[in-house]
Amino acid sequence: MKIISVLGFVAAALTSLSYVPQLQKALPKDSTSDLSLKMLVALFAGLALWIVYGLMVEDIVIVIANCVGGALVGVVLGCKVGNIMARRREKFEFREG
Repeated sequence: MKIISVLGFVAAALTSLSYVPQLQKALPKDSTSDLSLKMLVALFAGLALWIVYGLMVEDIVIVIANCVGGALVGVVLGCKVGNIMARRREKFEFREG
């Protein structure tokens, strides 16, 4: 394997795995209040576009790295949306009761 390929794989692994701490923070219920929904949506969309780009230029490193990153960010985004919906339900139930 060429040194440039190794460099690409290492960079891709570090970048992709950098989302793991956010994921660990987001998994406990209602712990995403300090995360920006707009930032997560923009990041997820950007990663999806990188996947499309990687497919178009046939670069497997770009595709894999952004699939892993997109999956991790997608879970964090799902937690964020779930927490927003839970807070809205609580407010609604509080008003009814």
